[in-house]
Amino acid sequence: MENTKNPLSRRFVAVVVGTALLSTLLLPGLGYQGQGIAMADELTQRRQEQNQIQQQIDRARSELAAKKQEERTILGRLDIVAREITQTERAIAELNQQMETVQKQINLAQKELEAAQQRHEEQLGLLKMRIRDMYINGNVSYVEVLLEATHIVDFLTRLDLMEKIVEQDAKLIRQIEEEERAIAAHKADLEFRKNELNTLKSNAEAEKRRLVEQSQEHQRLLQEVTSQKEVVEQMLDDLERTSRQLQSIIQNLQAQQNRARMGSGPMVFPLPHNARVTSAYGGRMHPVLRTERFHTGVDFAASSGTPILAAQTGVVIFAGNSGGYGNTVIIDHGGGTSTLYAHMSVIGVREGQTVQKGARIGAVGSTGWSTGPHLHFEVREKGHPVNPMPYIGR
Repeated sequence: MENTKNPLSRRFVAVVVGTALLSTLLLPGLGYQGQGIAMADELTQRRQEQNQIQQQIDRARSELAAKKQEERTILGRLDIVAREITQTERAIAELNQQMETVQKQINLAQKELEAAQQRHEEQLGLLKMRIRDMYINGNVSYVEVLLEATHIVDFLTRLDLMEKIVEQDAKLIRQIEEEERAIAAHKADLEFRKNELNTLKSNAEAEKRRLVEQSQEHQRLLQEVTSQKEVVEQMLDDLERTSRQLQSIIQNLQAQQNRARMGSGPMVFPLPHNARVTSAYGGRMHPVLRTERFHTGVDFAASSGTPILAAQTGVVIFAGNSGGYGNTVIIDHGGGTSTLYAHMSVIGVREGQTVQKGARIGAVGSTGWSTGPHLHFEVREKGHPVNPMPYIGR
C-alpha cells in the first residue's frame, strides 16, 4: 500500500509546487498591469483638465475680443449718430432759410397782387364813368359829331378828338384785360408759393422729429459708453489728442500769417445772453474715471440752435469737424490770441473770412464727444489754452 500511495503524493506535491511557481511568475505582471491602467486614467484626466483650461482661455479671449469690438462698435456708432445729427441740423437750418426766402416771396407776391387789384379797380372805375357819360349824353354816333362841324378845321379837330377818344377807350379796355391776366398770374404764383412753404414746413417738422430720435439715440449711446471706464478714458484721450492737434494748427497758421492784433476793447460774451457755466476751465475730477483731467475751456449751457457770436474781431483760420470737438470754429484775433468754439450744430463761416466782434458764426449743438447741447469756448495764447473768463469780463 505504501508503494502505491507514494507516486500519487509525489505528483500532488509537484502540481502544488508548479502552481506556486507559476503564481510567483504571473503575479508581478498582474501588478504592473493594474499600475498601467491607473496611470492611463490619470493621464486622461489631466488631458481633460488641460482641454477645459484651454477652453476657458479661448472663451476669455473671445469675450475680450468681443468687448473690444463692442467698444469700437459703440464709439463708431456714437460717431455715426453725431454726424447724422450734424447733417439733420444742417438740413433744418437750410429748410428754415428756404422757408424764410419763400415767405419773403409770398409777401412780395401778395403786395403785387394787391397793387394789380387796385389798378384794376381804378381802370374799371374809369370805364364805368365812360359808359355812364355815354348813357347820360345819349347814343350819339361819331358820324353825327363829325357832321356837326361848321368848317373844315372844326371837322379835322373833331376827327382828331374822336380818334383819341376811341384809342383811349380801347387802351383802357386792353389795360383792364392785362391787369386781369396779371391778377390771375399773381394768384397762381401766390398759391404755388404757399404750397411750397407748406411742403418745406412738413419737411422741417420731419427733420425735427428725426433730430429728436437721433438725439435720444446719441444720449443712450453716451450713457452706455460713459458706464465703461476704458471707453471714457479713450474718449478723453481723443479729446486731449485733438486739443494738441488744434494747438499745432493754430501755432503754424499764426506763424505763417503773423497778424497784428485786431479789434478793440474786451471780448464779448459768445452767446446772445448770459449763460450758466456747466464745466469750468482747469483741472477737474472726472465722475467716471475718478481721476483728474484738465478741461481746456469753459462749457456754457445753451439750447440747440442758439446763435454763437464771435468774441472779438478776427479771421477764421479753421472751420470744420474736429474729432471729439465736433463742428469747430477757430478765430485768430492777431497778436497770438485766438478763440475756439466747439460742438456747434451749424457752422456759419468759412476759413479765411473776416468776422466782426459779435457777429454770428454758427449755432449751438451737441456734435463730437458731447452729452448735450452746449458751447465749449476756449481762448488760446500762441496755441496754448488759457482761462477764458477774464477775457470776457467774468
